[in-house]
Formats: sequence, structure tokens, C-alpha cells
Amino acid sequence: MRLARLSALIAFITLTGCGGTPVGPFESNVNERTGESFAYAREPVHLVAVRPGLSAVGKDYLIVSPVTSSTGGRANTYLYFALASSIDRVLTGAPDPGFDSVVLQVDDTLMTFELEPWSEIANAEPMDLDVRLRASYATRVTRSQLAKIASAQSLSAYVTDTAHRSPLYSYSRGSYADWTQF
Repeated sequence: MRLARLSALIAFITLTGCGGTPVGPFESNVNERTGESFAYAREPVHLVAVRPGLSAVGKDYLIVSPVTSSTGGRANTYLYFALASSIDRVLTGAPDPGFDSVVLQVDDTLMTFELEPWSEIANAEPMDLDVRLRASYATRVTRSQLAKIASAQSLSAYVTDTAHRSPLYSYSRGSYADWTQF
């Protein structure tokens, strides 16, 4: 009887100690092949554009996260944008949205970011998003810009190229309130 109580007490103490490990809002990894290290949001923001003219159920996704890229002792902070889609553009014949800039609508303020392909910034994607990316881009970002986004009550976006503007990408999921800690 006494041994059973002691075993139960040890099991209780062990289990209560394991369940309370806090998880921070950011993750980091090192690409061993390139030597680059990245820090990024654990839950990137997912913005969704419904495209009924192209597909009954297909959508375009814009995934957004602050990213710090470090290599050779230098670190730079970027706003990373990844484009994914569940639309079969081969079947529909529709082109991928062009990317020259992203306009984030942060509450009632428009913030325009000129983009460069992520491949010109780093040799590897900063995170595994578990989706097939069509393209990824980034732009340098300041702490004050991240703070403005973090304080937003609403967030949406559209992408542009020299000739077109995409439909509106609306907030779907992810966290941006903690970006001030980045």
C-alpha cells in the first residue's frame, strides 16, 4: 500500500514537472549545408486570397514572418513572404501572381515593401512551411515597422507587379502580436 502511494506520488511529481515547459514565439535553426542560421516566428501569419474565377475551392496563400538571417558574423532582419497555392495553374492556364512589392494593410495604414527573391538573400529557405512554395521573397524591415504590424487589430495584403495587383489576401491564421520581441 505504502509502495503504491509512493509510486503514485513520484509519477505525479514527474508528470507535473514535464508539462509546464514554456514555448517561445520564435524558433531558430542552422542550415548545416550552408552555415546560415535563421530565427523566425513559430507561427507565421497566413493570408488567403480566394480565387473563385480560377477554382471552386483553390486559394492563394501569402505566408509572412520576420526572419533574421545570420552568416559570417553578420545578421540582417527581413520580412519574409512565401507564396503557396492550392490552385492547379497548369489546368487553369492562369499565371502565378507577379511579385514586385507587397502592400500590407495594417489597420488603416498601407505599408509598401519592395521585394527581392529570397534566393538572392540566402542559399536556403529559413523555415520548413510544410507546403509547396511557388516563390519566396523578402525585404529589409525595421523594428518600428515590426512594432507597427504587431500592434495591428487587422492585417491584410495584396501583391503587385509592374502590370497587375492581386486580389486581397485576408488574415487566416498565425501570430504577429509578438513581433515586437523579434
